[in-house]
Amino acid sequence: MNTYVVNLAVPAGVGVGAGSVTSAMGRTKSITVTGTFTNGALLLEASNDGGVTWGQVPNSTFTVAGCRQVDIAAQQVRVRVLAAGLTGVSVDLGSTSEGGLFGTVPAPAANAAGATLDVSTFGSFMTFVVTGSFTGTLTIESSEDGVDFVPCLTFTAAGVQSASRISNLIRVRSQGAIGAITPVITVGAINDDDALIDAAIAQPRTTFVFRPGATATENVYTTWPTLMTALGLVQGAKTILFDDSVSSPCTIPAGGPYGMADTEWLALNGGTPVAIAVAAGVSFTGLRRFRGNMDITCAAAGPVADFVDVDQVFMSEGVNISSNAAAPMFDGAAAPAASSVTFFMDNATLGSGGFGNTVIDWSLAGTTLALSLGSGVTINSNTLGVAAGVTLTPLYRSTSPTIAGTQVGVAGTVTPSNLTRPRYIPRTANGATASAVGEIVRCDPSGAGFTVTLPLITAFNANQYLVVKNVTASANVITIDGNGAQTVDGAANTTIAAGFGSVTLVSDGVSNWDII
Repeated sequence: MNTYVVNLAVPAGVGVGAGSVTSAMGRTKSITVTGTFTNGALLLEASNDGGVTWGQVPNSTFTVAGCRQVDIAAQQVRVRVLAAGLTGVSVDLGSTSEGGLFGTVPAPAANAAGATLDVSTFGSFMTFVVTGSFTGTLTIESSEDGVDFVPCLTFTAAGVQSASRISNLIRVRSQGAIGAITPVITVGAINDDDALIDAAIAQPRTTFVFRPGATATENVYTTWPTLMTALGLVQGAKTILFDDSVSSPCTIPAGGPYGMADTEWLALNGGTPVAIAVAAGVSFTGLRRFRGNMDITCAAAGPVADFVDVDQVFMSEGVNISSNAAAPMFDGAAAPAASSVTFFMDNATLGSGGFGNTVIDWSLAGTTLALSLGSGVTINSNTLGVAAGVTLTPLYRSTSPTIAGTQVGVAGTVTPSNLTRPRYIPRTANGATASAVGEIVRCDPSGAGFTVTLPLITAFNANQYLVVKNVTASANVITIDGNGAQTVDGAANTTIAAGFGSVTLVSDGVSNWDII
């Protein structure tokens, strides 16, 4: 894998510089701005159609020198100076060499869906650039078979947005009028979800064996403090191989923060998982990679909590993580404002120990918790905590992941991705707005009755469905309300007034939900 650095042209005054080709660059791009700002400001713009149309890159406005990262798939990038007052300013864009494909999505007519674009070879991370004028919304929809489409991104104005998708076809649906300047929708894509996982586990590493109760030899360590001392003396990528064949579990004693930057936890696959116990009072920094047949039980209070924006955690090949304490293993309370953190999971489990406690907890409003779910993934009951104001985004890279429906800690917004077939999504409604095709909205009215607002019919194709379910014995009334003037079996709303009652609703694609 190579590294690319592009020096972007900075115009002398207010205006735009020449576009620089970035089509060979990867998804995550580092922007480094140097020089002196005296009331000056600049931002970056991206194009996916050879520089014909441009959109503003999110989180790319600078009023002082600095460095930050953005996730975009862009064919070209340029600098726009918003206000004069720049002296000796240089803008560098750096990234690895993932590369991507680019295309134009056919624009729709007013209140209609446009023709499809085949993106089966494009890659899973897509950036859409929308220009032109329209009222209402433009919704990017995806499909595997060209029959069932689901929404993945919505634009209410021209701009740039990105999402992780795995689908064969995409199209754009308009809900409103098209203005005098016909919208242009372009897309760039980089296939790096699986590459990220492969890269995380494939790089050369120095291995340290943690085998409690054994005899210490060369790279075999029998106590955690001696292992940490040795680990700190080695630079570069490292692996801790856990082995409980002599004494089980492999216990990590209270203390820390234990530095785990660029360090993978590994257990060799076998019939019995390696038991790893994280004691109360433990904390880590940089712990992000878990691989192999291991059963981690956490008694500490949020030992992994040092998340940054665009952070990533990897679990694969038989990892199971449970919490036997009231606090989670992964705590996003201190994540930066408006940040997004992604957990990549393949053949991994949360909460199989039967404790029923939260393993991943995100509580800062305005942040996003993304779950990139491959095959063999199971997320058991009550292992997710998502506070109000937080967005939970499960991205399904396979048809096999299972998220248990009982997730009482989920109170934020759930925006599932790649729902080209119905899947169960955790939700404690309590006045929520249902949002996804095939969603089961699990409601707990035991404290008091409340209203669940249905989504706009126009966000759904005809004959797609939702289920609203009372998951308790409480007879407090759950009101299911049509969105605005839209109806439920011709009425403004319907209700569930019995314990464990449910209502299945099917969209007519126009203005009514039919009760089945």
